Amino acid sequence: MQKNIQYARILKFASVGAIGAIINLGFLFIFREFLGVYYIFAGFLSSQISLTCNFIANDAWTFKNAKKLPFLSRFGRYWFISHGTILLDLFILYLLTNYFGLYYIASMLIAILISASINYVLNKSHTFH
Repeated sequence: MQKNIQYARILKFASVGAIGAIINLGFLFIFREFLGVYYIFAGFLSSQISLTCNFIANDAWTFKNAKKLPFLSRFGRYWFISHGTILLDLFILYLLTNYFGLYYIASMLIAILISASINYVLNKSHTFH
């Protein structure tokens, strides 16, 4: 039974992450193409929006039955952990775009996919335990 709960949680986290990735990439495109924001800063701004959306969804759905700290404590921990992975995302975005010539949207998608499992493990153990 416990394994089923874990698998369901991972699937929910992945679902929230997929929607968050779409939000992130959509705002990255808007900030870069329509507002002319430098792509690294646009990546940071779009990550802030998706981070907030992902926290709300994960808090309400993915980890709703987990033991919970107070709301602001959960959000603070999530924010702190997510910014570690956002820094990784931005590094990968820069590296893949500047040194490997990938389109910045493709670079960010790869970065998100790389950091997703790190984000899950750290938030499961430190935010939603």
